[in-house]
Amino acid sequence: MITVEEVKAARKIEHSEEDALLETLIKSALQYIERRTGQIFVKREQEEMVLDQLPTGSNGVELQWTPVRAVQSVNYLNVSGVSEALGAGDVYLDSRGVYPVLYPLNGAQWPESKCARGSVTVVADIGYSELPHDIRLAALLLIGHFYENREAVVIGVTAESVPHGFEMLIADYIIERVG
Repeated sequence: MITVEEVKAARKIEHSEEDALLETLIKSALQYIERRTGQIFVKREQEEMVLDQLPTGSNGVELQWTPVRAVQSVNYLNVSGVSEALGAGDVYLDSRGVYPVLYPLNGAQWPESKCARGSVTVVADIGYSELPHDIRLAALLLIGHFYENREAVVIGVTAESVPHGFEMLIADYIIERVG
C-alpha cells in the first residue's frame, strides 16, 4: 500500500493539513488502476464470490479476481439444502491463466450442490502481496495529477490529461476485456 508519508515525500509536501485528502487520493488512484487494468493490487482478505451452483464433475470455476493468493473455503448447500464447506486442502487453485481457476483436488469430483441463487460462496485472499514498483510509480503519478488538478475545469491554464508515463507503466498489467 502507499502511505501518506510516501506521497508527501514524492510531492514535496511539508504540512499535514491535507493528509485526509491525500488518503482519499491514494484510494482513488489505486481503485482507478484496478478498474483500468482488471487486476487487484490492494491486498484483500476473505473476499467472497457467489455462485448459484458448483460445476459438475471436475470442471473448473473461473474466479472473478486476479491475482488470487489463496482460497480459504468453498461454502455450498448440498442437494438437501444443508450448508457444507470445502477447505483450502480440498481444492486446487490453477493460477496459470489470466484469471485463476478452482478445481477439486487431485482430479476428484465436485460434490453435488443445490441449484439456488447464491448457494455457493468461494472465500479467497486476493490482490498482490506487495505493490509492484511500476504500479506504485503509476499510482504516485496519478495521485500527483489529482492533487495538482482538483477541479474539472481550470480557467486560464492549459488542460492536462493523466501523465503520459502513467499508461506506459500500467500497460503490461492491462487485461483486455470485451463487453
